[in-house]
Amino acid sequence: MKKQYLTLILFVFAIYSCVAHKTPYKLELKKELKQVIDSFTNKYENFQFYELYIDKTTPYNLTLILFGGDNSLMEQENSDYNQQPIVYMLSSNNKRVYIYSGIERYVLNSFGNSVKRNKVRNYSNSICWMIEDSFNTFSTIDSICGRYPFFPLPMKFIPPPMIEDSVQENDNLSF
Repeated sequence: MKKQYLTLILFVFAIYSCVAHKTPYKLELKKELKQVIDSFTNKYENFQFYELYIDKTTPYNLTLILFGGDNSLMEQENSDYNQQPIVYMLSSNNKRVYIYSGIERYVLNSFGNSVKRNKVRNYSNSICWMIEDSFNTFSTIDSICGRYPFFPLPMKFIPPPMIEDSVQENDNLSF
């Protein structure tokens, strides 16, 4: 009889632990980044949406976009792919800042419609800060809008050097 109760308790625990959360997870960010976000949300405190996009561009460099507006910057993409931000942080003035990293597309949306959406998209009342993090040194460019997350910044294209291939046509390659 004790064995059946123990099995039942373990079964209930297993089911409970598999139940999806209904809201994104709250994170605490490192002090340096939190200060930048706090500055942003304090300066622009009347927006409905605050979002942080994190894009690792090289092993030591990250491009971050801090967005504030009346609509989510990725509202259409979120709708098209049934994706939601997975995590958020609270700023010092208690604004919820949703954090995107690109993984949202590959995680099942268990939050439903926990992030409110506006029926009319209006990006005229929005602001972006682009933050470059290079070796833990932040540099911020104020008021850059029109930059869509997870796309490289325009730069001069430098073609890679030509590398002569040592494989000849008649070589049999097996993988």
